[in-house]
Amino acid sequence: MQMHAVGSDGIVLSPEGLLDASYGLKLESQLLSIINSHKSPPLFISFEKVDSVDSAGLMTLVSAIQLSQRYGFALTLCSIPAALQMVLEMSQLDQVVKIIQHAPVPVAVAA
Repeated sequence: MQMHAVGSDGIVLSPEGLLDASYGLKLESQLLSIINSHKSPPLFISFEKVDSVDSAGLMTLVSAIQLSQRYGFALTLCSIPAALQMVLEMSQLDQVVKIIQHAPVPVAVAA
């Protein structure tokens, strides 16, 4: 999973491959780490490199949404594949989380 900083101290997480139970635990752990170290940053999860999401992966998204609400940070999902977009709409998760077409561009870090 890649992580990039974006403007206004935001962070983009980019999971890769199959978002299933084991990958979901890694994503959840990463989210908690970000929450604990950045004090409620704007957070983006980009699905550009995700091949598919199973039911456990979907539950991870639900958990991420709940974490964002509990800790008061903005969560945005980006680059959603058509099949996942359909699942989000059918489950009405698209009504409770912001979705944008593309992830923000990472900022260059001065050396």
